[in-house]
Amino acid sequence: MRIALATANARITGGAESYPDSIIPMLHEAGHQTALICEYDAPPHRRRINTVQTAPLWLVSETGLTSALEELKRWRPAVIFSQCMPSAELEMQLHKIAPTVNFIHTQYGLCISGAKMFSYPVPRICHRPLGKLCLAHFYPHRCGGLNPLTMLRDYRTQTARLGAMRSAHAIVTASEYMRLELLRHGFEPRNVHTVGLPVFDSTVTYPSKINDNSVNRRTPEAVNHGLSPIPHRVLFIGRLEKPKGASLLIDAMIAAAALLRRRLTLTFAGDGRERGALEDKVRHLSGEDLSVNFVFTGWLEREQLWALIDQSDLLAVPSLSPETFGLVGVEGGLRYLPAVAFNAGGIAEWLKDGVNGRMARSCPPTAETFASALADCLSNPANYARLRQGARNMALRFSPQAHLKKLLPILHEASSGEVWSLSHS
Repeated sequence: MRIALATANARITGGAESYPDSIIPMLHEAGHQTALICEYDAPPHRRRINTVQTAPLWLVSETGLTSALEELKRWRPAVIFSQCMPSAELEMQLHKIAPTVNFIHTQYGLCISGAKMFSYPVPRICHRPLGKLCLAHFYPHRCGGLNPLTMLRDYRTQTARLGAMRSAHAIVTASEYMRLELLRHGFEPRNVHTVGLPVFDSTVTYPSKINDNSVNRRTPEAVNHGLSPIPHRVLFIGRLEKPKGASLLIDAMIAAAALLRRRLTLTFAGDGRERGALEDKVRHLSGEDLSVNFVFTGWLEREQLWALIDQSDLLAVPSLSPETFGLVGVEGGLRYLPAVAFNAGGIAEWLKDGVNGRMARSCPPTAETFASALADCLSNPANYARLRQGARNMALRFSPQAHLKKLLPILHEASSGEVWSLSHS
């Protein structure tokens, strides 16, 4: 099958690019041909999405939209597998070339701001389908900025994206939470599928064929070799943006250190618009007798992240807005790293309270409840060891083989075995 993948960026800056980076080699191993079309290619210091040497790559920013689409037509895809294209116009053009399956990685198209949460009077997840009534809630609940022109522009952009999504042959999501969110927006149940995400185990040597179940596993003792005798190192991985809850996490760490009566370390692995404000907050606190050491690493490549995970004791996922899945929790679990998170979106589909971490109370989400969950994980060595093994066991459920088994029939059904002609538009 000839599968053209479409994503906004050819460089890996988030999940919408990390996913095709992992799925393209899997599709080749399964005997399919792939191509990639992207809107732009930036920033240059980030790694490009992994494509095989013979696979074409079309960049709209370099060749122009018309030329890129013509080249895609000539390649004659049986199906287009689209990943959160920000341009509704481009998405609709793709639908004219071949049947399209959309993977919904974010809340864009389902919310004016894309955060899917109220910020005032307390942080609260919003379950309202995108529509004109959202405009009435935008200011009272501080859903976004304060400029009415920006609100109207973003509303038009998101409704256009939602319209483009409705034109897809099928929709796939990583979590049941997102599938239900799409059903609330009026999508037909038969057209929306939960496929999970492929999580590659870095402690496993995979065979040459992705459907071969034989693997060579390293022993648990070889993993997380840097584990401290008394667990105290907490790790945050992700974008430093307000909905991710990093500021709340700083307060929670100070409270957790007080509960545990020992020093803790919090490492922020990531970058974003809030990084400066977070560093300022930590500097302001540094004049006090802090029992928490704060570290900011910036953006890290995957190999660097694995090393940092091995040196950490607990993963913090303090997201205030609903996560579409929360892949970082499963990736950490593969390295025996338990997690603490609020029950936000798809997180409950991999985080089981008391099994592989703790789910902090989230009505509303507070630093105090998160601190309590952190302290509970780190206070008892026997309980902590059980959470580590639970994290590994849970993560192994999300294998590449299981993901392909769900995804490929959807792509096959969309293609219907039909090769579309150049004149199909």
